[in-house]
Amino acid sequence: MVQLELSPEVEQQLIATARAKGLEPAAYASQLIASSVGLTSEKHLTKLDVDEFLTGMASLGKDLPPLSEYAMTRESFYEDHD
Repeated sequence: MVQLELSPEVEQQLIATARAKGLEPAAYASQLIASSVGLTSEKHLTKLDVDEFLTGMASLGKDLPPLSEYAMTRESFYEDHD
């Protein structure tokens, strides 16, 4: 276990930022340190994860009617502008 001694200004800012994020100051400080040394708990998506997500999203539109030719024209994009 490592204990840190912070200046009062840094400690106040750490507490304020942690509270704004809904975290305890110690947990927020731990996240900051882990991130700065490359030990984050964030999940990184693999290519397979992305492919599965995009395939799932594409399947949601399989029953939608096709767009008209007009729908993809410049005029249709800007019809509400003068």
